[in-house]
Amino acid sequence: MRVKTIQGLILVSLMILFFHSGCEKKEIITIYETPSHETLVFLTDFDKNTDVVIAMIASLKTSFPDLQIECIQAKPFNIKEAAYQLEVAASDYSEGTYFMGIVDPGLISTGMVFEAQGGKKFVVPDNGLATRVIKYMNTWDYYRIENPLDESGQDPSELNFNEFYLKSISAVISGKPLSLFGPEIDQPVAYPIQDPEKVNDTISGEVIFTDNFGNCITNIPDSLINSYDYGTLFKITGNSFSFFASYGINYASVPENQNVMLVDRLKRLEMAVDLGDLSQRYQLNAGSSIKLFLSKVHIGILQFNNTTTPFVDTMKNMLSANGFNEDVNTVIVERNANGNIEQFNELIQELIGEKIDILISFSTQATQAAVTMLPDSIPIVFSLVTDPESAGVLNQRLRVTGLSNATDCFQFISFTRRILPELSIAGSIYNSQEANSVYVQQELHDQLLFHGIDYINAAVTTVDDIPSAYEEIKAHNIEVILITNDNTMTLATTDLVALATPDTIPVLGSDYNNAKNGALAAIGVDYDLIARETGKLAIAIIRGVNPDEVPVHYFETNTISLNTQTAASLGYMFDPGLLEEAKYIFP
Repeated sequence: MRVKTIQGLILVSLMILFFHSGCEKKEIITIYETPSHETLVFLTDFDKNTDVVIAMIASLKTSFPDLQIECIQAKPFNIKEAAYQLEVAASDYSEGTYFMGIVDPGLISTGMVFEAQGGKKFVVPDNGLATRVIKYMNTWDYYRIENPLDESGQDPSELNFNEFYLKSISAVISGKPLSLFGPEIDQPVAYPIQDPEKVNDTISGEVIFTDNFGNCITNIPDSLINSYDYGTLFKITGNSFSFFASYGINYASVPENQNVMLVDRLKRLEMAVDLGDLSQRYQLNAGSSIKLFLSKVHIGILQFNNTTTPFVDTMKNMLSANGFNEDVNTVIVERNANGNIEQFNELIQELIGEKIDILISFSTQATQAAVTMLPDSIPIVFSLVTDPESAGVLNQRLRVTGLSNATDCFQFISFTRRILPELSIAGSIYNSQEANSVYVQQELHDQLLFHGIDYINAAVTTVDDIPSAYEEIKAHNIEVILITNDNTMTLATTDLVALATPDTIPVLGSDYNNAKNGALAAIGVDYDLIARETGKLAIAIIRGVNPDEVPVHYFETNTISLNTQTAASLGYMFDPGLLEEAKYIFP
């Protein structure tokens, strides 16, 4: 028994020895234990792939082989954004981490070292880069880097910037007491920070950084904003900017290229442009102070006469349907010259006095007055301007765009021949003081000539001139009277029809209001569509879209309107196919 026991013990011992020898070979690399090392966070506005940065990292790794270096890219010379990056790094990296900042490296003469909670040590220029670390963390022992940094005894001010920072951080990592770097700094350079706060309905804060998409992230927490409903319109102001933005769930809460505010994943307020760059749009950067408050947008509306009133109403309905309600966040200020051009100066001054944020002008005359008298600071969206270029409303000032109601005269005359296939002489009355109407007269003449139709026209300046003008063109045995893009004649359609019907002369127009007011038929652009699109464009401009980047919008001449009562009075019968095509049929 004793022999067997001894043999067993020997066997077990050999097995243990064998097993132990095998483990020793495998333990050359530690698998489960994190190797101990020191970390340096290197924040720089030099591109990390430049030779300067590569050389500095290589030198540090040579001197400190076990040093782990993390490089953070800062934007060139952007001290305030880099200060935020440094704060985040200082908060998130572990105790004992070293931090070196080279942002705006020309300030090496004001380099400093200091220590923060958790044994974290910093080598940075004293140019405000440490502002946020000092404000939001426990820090102490600020010393200017003035004494020699190594045994060479060289004055640090004689070093170039990379030698200056390399020797400074090397001395810190080597354990040199911070007090030996130079005299103590009582008050390191710091820039003012606007802490987030809410007073009544005004929220204050600042941009802390802008991302690579141009979105502006602020220091405003969601607790100051989440009591508001999505869709709420805010006015955002600063020292050199003012704009509106809607509070949304995400970037796509507004149409492309419009301003939006949202809460990001870290529960901070972010200001952005959907698929755009808000930072560039308003020149916002880290440190930009902002104020947000509920402010009604003031929309000015200017008309020449009442012919555009139905379109104004349609446009206002579109504004309301998209959250711009007069009883909530919108003030609409309307002015109408009632056909008197001389009234525009007074009316525009009244609109300016109402502090409008945008002007929507309906008609060529209203727009011509607006671009001449309104300051560039107020954007203009025009509507129902036949030919903006010939009317001189483009390139007169900044921040102007809009929508044209130009009639395609080829389509108009083709439609006229469809109504009156045997037409040989056409007549027209137009207001010679309306640039839009003067422009169309030449277009009509050219198209009628192309179709082999004679053309007679007569000019008026007021509705009182229409009866004599009618007699003038009637004397040439005209077979139809054409109204195209003329506000005066559209307003007087009923009177003109009353003159022409007894002579069995039909009136054809380019506006469905012509047919509504007695013309036999009309073909033109879809005016209701233009009115709705005017509202959409105004909203886009309010939410930041630059009018000068929006081309004038033109529409197709394809909306047919018919008046069956007038047809009966003239003894005319519409083709069944035409009745099916018509969008509007007036009894």
